[in-house]
Amino acid sequence: MNQEQAATALIEKQLERLKLLQQLLVEEQQVLSERKFEELAAIPPRKTALLQELQLGDQALGKHKLDTEAFRTGAIKAKSQLKLCKQLNETNGRMIALAMTSISRLQNAMVKAGQQSTMTYTAQGGASGIGSSGNVVSV
Repeated sequence: MNQEQAATALIEKQLERLKLLQQLLVEEQQVLSERKFEELAAIPPRKTALLQELQLGDQALGKHKLDTEAFRTGAIKAKSQLKLCKQLNETNGRMIALAMTSISRLQNAMVKAGQQSTMTYTAQGGASGIGSSGNVVSV
């Protein structure tokens, strides 16, 4: 295999990896929109592995200084695919941030509701709860 064929094969492999990354990002988006957060934890390790493979592929491609039509065409496709993956990833990041905000608001509401519901009254009519010592003061 000559250098041109090797470079073309590397570009094709990068395009395959980018396609897998795009599919994974679409899957992540679907999981987020369906709020299946238990499935979300499995995605980042897969995404990281693909990104590492892409980085290694880029390093291998950097060793080839070719200026052929096939190489340029593959590089243009790869850049376009990478741009799409970046857009999907940014969208997913915003969705994750919104989900985290919603979860935080829900947690705060639950904490407030829990604090309010711990208020009870003693037999003498005094308030007893988290914020109270439980001592009844008579006047």
